[in-house]
Amino acid sequence: MTIRFHSFCFLIAACIFLSNCKTSHNTPIPNTQKTSLNDPFKETIVPSQFFEIKGNENNVLEGEQGTVMVFRKVVF
Repeated sequence: MTIRFHSFCFLIAACIFLSNCKTSHNTPIPNTQKTSLNDPFKETIVPSQFFEIKGNENNVLEGEQGTVMVFRKVVF
């Protein structure tokens, strides 16, 4: 009886969790504030850059100012 109850609770929790998942990959990223009013570095912070990568492939990203990031497949 206890195993059935736990399985039922797990099934309900999984259904609730999965019903809240979004399948759209085109959701815009909201504009966020990167600095506070008293931030001494706010004049030197560069604009954000966004990249799309595939988790099942090796990825090498290069930023506009030469920053290079390497992500091996299956790290995400």
